[in-house]
Amino acid sequence: MEHPFPAGKLPYGWESVGEYWPHRLLHIPTMTAIEKDENDNYRTVEKTAHKPKYAILTYTWGRWAIRDEAGGPTLPVKGVSWKIPPIKDEHFTVEAFQKVVNKMLESGVEWAWIDIACIDQEDAKDKATEIGRQASIFKQAHKVFVWLCRLRTETLASTVQDVQKYGIGLREYIDRLNSRWEPQSLIDNLHKALDYIFKDPWFTSTWTLQEVVLRNDALVLPAEAEPVWWDPNEHYTFLTMFINHCQNIYQDLEKLERRPNLLPAENKQTIIDRVLATKKQILQVGFYYLFSTNPNVQYGSVRYRMTSRKVDRVYAIMQIYNIRVGKSARPNDNPTLEELIDEFALAINAGSPILGQLFIHIERPASGKSWRITEASTVPDDFLICRGPRHLCTIFADPSSGAVVAKGKCCSFPALLQVAKETEEEVATGTDIWHLRLTLDSHVQSSLLLKVQSDHDHLVAGSVLSSQLGGQNLWVLLLGDLKESWSMDGRVFRKHVGLLLRRTESSNEKDWKEVPCERVGVCTWFAPSDWHEKVIYQLPWHQVDRLELR
Repeated sequence: MEHPFPAGKLPYGWESVGEYWPHRLLHIPTMTAIEKDENDNYRTVEKTAHKPKYAILTYTWGRWAIRDEAGGPTLPVKGVSWKIPPIKDEHFTVEAFQKVVNKMLESGVEWAWIDIACIDQEDAKDKATEIGRQASIFKQAHKVFVWLCRLRTETLASTVQDVQKYGIGLREYIDRLNSRWEPQSLIDNLHKALDYIFKDPWFTSTWTLQEVVLRNDALVLPAEAEPVWWDPNEHYTFLTMFINHCQNIYQDLEKLERRPNLLPAENKQTIIDRVLATKKQILQVGFYYLFSTNPNVQYGSVRYRMTSRKVDRVYAIMQIYNIRVGKSARPNDNPTLEELIDEFALAINAGSPILGQLFIHIERPASGKSWRITEASTVPDDFLICRGPRHLCTIFADPSSGAVVAKGKCCSFPALLQVAKETEEEVATGTDIWHLRLTLDSHVQSSLLLKVQSDHDHLVAGSVLSSQLGGQNLWVLLLGDLKESWSMDGRVFRKHVGLLLRRTESSNEKDWKEVPCERVGVCTWFAPSDWHEKVIYQLPWHQVDRLELR
């Protein structure tokens, strides 16, 4: 069946990153920062390198930079016009840093991109511009290294083996393949091992969260810059391996939480509490959902991360969306954090209104800002995948008033709910169900006092929502649709996505299209048959050219 609405823009992704070689690269053999020319050539005394292969180092240093005039020893980089910032020895020494740089050279590349040597630390415009190109810089890198400068080689190596051993032990216990494991000991040892690794400051930086999203194939280096084994004498430890293992552990912990009958009665609650604490460890570093195609997952993890400047809570994560805002886009501007969050959220919605709303608020949003994603958000399992979007509306700031408005098609929520109820009745006759799922923002969900799990629960919640908020005040803005993650009989399903809105004024004197609306949550549905697909497009959709969102 032909899609009845025009397609919109593609979402974030590598497609639009483009090819960009860094403004400067460090020539490791001579420890000299070299600027490129207009043809992407880097010229040393001995030779010219055109678009050379280079490595990248992701590490932390900003919180330990020595800012006073006394300073201290610094990495000996030549060819720079700015002062390389000295770092407190408690974090890492110059000698330790040099070992890491030398290890990068041993990997077969003689060029490297290291921020303090390649970004002018005293030129705010240069710094903002280069930061805004970080996605491309990371994409073009030949190799990537992560330096966990607070973790000693011997201890990290043994801890990596512990994470694997006890993670496998957890799976064996759940599958009843090995009865020698005792659950509390398993979880306690896993928690201890993860706690040791995650205490390295690298796991608390917002900048490094962005960097691991851009390149999770980094080789892990401990303090002494010698890689540790994942499989003894076979494979070194790369972030991808560790992240994947953390995701498996998380899923197994969830299984244990859902099947408490597997636990001994005498200390069941103690074990469940430790399970929850260990899940929280993995969630806070953002390693469970890291491979999601919805970057709102990582933005929700920013609340657990640290930055030296408040505005970096946006600048240090924006490149996972492949967008530039604020000073990075306009070097002469210095927007406040609040202004930056607004611009950031608008930029996401401009590129993809589906992505811009594919989250839930975990706290009541500020007045007039329900349309805007913030750190106080999360992504449910249903929203982890964002593939093949077709955008059927636009969300933008009105240039004349500054108000955030939507343009697209809307229908009343009661009309949508009625279709869902009618199709549920067809299940008994063997007809495919037309699944309607409500994902409400937390402050709305808590007010309903309902657990929403089964398909029927969603319909009950919809009825309660209409009753409490007034069905005449609830509308659905059709954001577009996504490619479903599964198919049947050769058919690929599309999941429709709608923004559930509530009128901020209940007066019947005004046309509903003239009354501002606030976000309540997101609703999705998919049509397993042509008949159900036809039904959704026969709903009374209204074309709206200017619906104000608050």
